[in-house]
Amino acid sequence: MKKRLLLALLALGSTSAHALYLCTSPEGKTSYQDMPCPARPTKSANNPLAAKTLTADVARDTVDRFFASFAERDQLAVSKYLASDFRMVSQDDAGKKRIFQRAQAEAMLESAAGALKKYKLDKRCAEPAADGDAFTVQCDLKEQWSVANRQGSASTRNLIRVKLENGYGVLASITEIPVKP
Repeated sequence: MKKRLLLALLALGSTSAHALYLCTSPEGKTSYQDMPCPARPTKSANNPLAAKTLTADVARDTVDRFFASFAERDQLAVSKYLASDFRMVSQDDAGKKRIFQRAQAEAMLESAAGALKKYKLDKRCAEPAADGDAFTVQCDLKEQWSVANRQGSASTRNLIRVKLENGYGVLASITEIPVKP
C-alpha cells in the first residue's frame, strides 16, 4: 500500500505502451497479464461497518478492517473503504508530497493488493481523536512484502481520517510520512 511498494510494482512493469499487470493467485502463483488482476471474493469480515453514529470504536474498527483487507489481498473490500472524496497524500524521504485522488489511489491500492505474494504488517495505532465530523487515527506501520521474487519493507506514520458515508465508516484520507528506522 505504501509508495515504496507501489514504486516496486512500477519497476516491474513493461516499457511498452501496453499496461502490464503483475498478479498473484490465492495459491501464491505469480503471473503477468495485460488485464487487471481478477478480484478475490470478499470476506464479510472485511466489509466496512454499518454505523448510525461515528464513534472512536467505529473509527478504530474501520482502520483495522481496512488494513486486514489489504493484508488479505481483498481488492474489492479495500475499495469499499475509500470515501467518494478520498485522497491519499504520500511524502517521500526528502519531504516532497504527492497527492492522489480517489480513482488513482484506488487503482494503485487494488494493483498492489493483487500483486502481493506475501505481506506482513506491524501496526501500532493511537486512540482515535475527534476531528470535527470525523476521527483521525495515527498509525505507525512497519511493512514487509514480497512481489514476484522481489522483497521490500517500509516504516511509515499514517494519519488516517475516518468519516461516515452512507451509513458506513470509511476512509476520507490517508497521509503517509516515512519514518527512518
